Amino acid sequence: MKLFLISLLILVSIFLLEIEARRKDRDDDCSASESSEELPREHHKKHHHHKKKRTTTKTTTKRVPRCLKGWKGFPRSGRIWCIRVIAGEPNRDGAEAQCNGLGATLTGIANAQESLFLQAQSLPILQSLGKTVGSIWIGLVRRPECRGYLKSLFAPCIRSDGFMWTDGVVTRKNTMTWRATMPDNAGWNQNCARLHVGSRSYQFSHYINPGDIDDIDCTIPASKTLDIQKIRGFACGILIFVLIPLASAELRGITIKGKIVCKSVPVETDFKFYEHDFVIDCDANWKTSNSQGEFEVSEKEDEAVGKFDPYIEIRHNCTQKPGCYQRSVFYYKTYETNRLVENEVLNLDDQEYYYNGPICY
Repeated sequence: MKLFLISLLILVSIFLLEIEARRKDRDDDCSASESSEELPREHHKKHHHHKKKRTTTKTTTKRVPRCLKGWKGFPRSGRIWCIRVIAGEPNRDGAEAQCNGLGATLTGIANAQESLFLQAQSLPILQSLGKTVGSIWIGLVRRPECRGYLKSLFAPCIRSDGFMWTDGVVTRKNTMTWRATMPDNAGWNQNCARLHVGSRSYQFSHYINPGDIDDIDCTIPASKTLDIQKIRGFACGILIFVLIPLASAELRGITIKGKIVCKSVPVETDFKFYEHDFVIDCDANWKTSNSQGEFEVSEKEDEAVGKFDPYIEIRHNCTQKPGCYQRSVFYYKTYETNRLVENEVLNLDDQEYYYNGPICY
């Protein structure tokens, strides 16, 4: 019994000591907590009269790609095309090689502004030679399938239809400002083209104006051309990419349903549906309207990679005499995500949609 009481007393003592130890730990924790809460107040009082540290925000400026000195940039479907004229009298291949050496190519002409710039850059070259007129190489050649004896006399190689721009950006033929009666493919070997430049017009069988284009033999040396028409330089072009975030891209599309008629009579005919892109006018193969003249076409495009201007081109002889044909072009601008054009009537005798004059075999 005595042993039991001693053991019980020891256990009670240990229990009381444990309680006291836990109470002390709790008090220490509370003191530490109170001290930590007071620290910010003391820190605030200590630095209350200090000046607030000024912070600066670094501003980043987005760099816009620029052309090198001597080159001028022109916008082409969300990108910049830089062009310049370089003095020299090489043949066409030599001019292309010199452009390639600069990372460029012989340039096409997308609009009147580019043509005027090329003419203006050519004037100092002519003046340094004591000349007032001359010509320069540009990126325009006869299509391979249109080269050779008599081929330029038949469709689809007649006149400007037989030529194409070579810079990979310009595609439309309506920027080919041919001089009167040109291209004529004299000698059946005029497979390249030059741009006439100078400070005046002059007469040579027909008037030749600055900005006129005519066809010429690609290999002809400058020494064998008339002095007033001699090659005095060449025009190079190079592309600068302006990236458009893909997150801003929006898929746009168009569906066109309608009928093709000639003098109010439905016609079954072939046509092409083009998507005007920044690199090339892409066509979705030949289409054909049915016996009632009815047709349906559709296309979609991501606007982040260029503008979306689809159009339909039809070659026909609705209003022409036998042996001739006319081109009608119908444009459709699309700003909607999914545009639907219904009950469209493409009238082939409506001259408002004629593209240039008739072409006869």
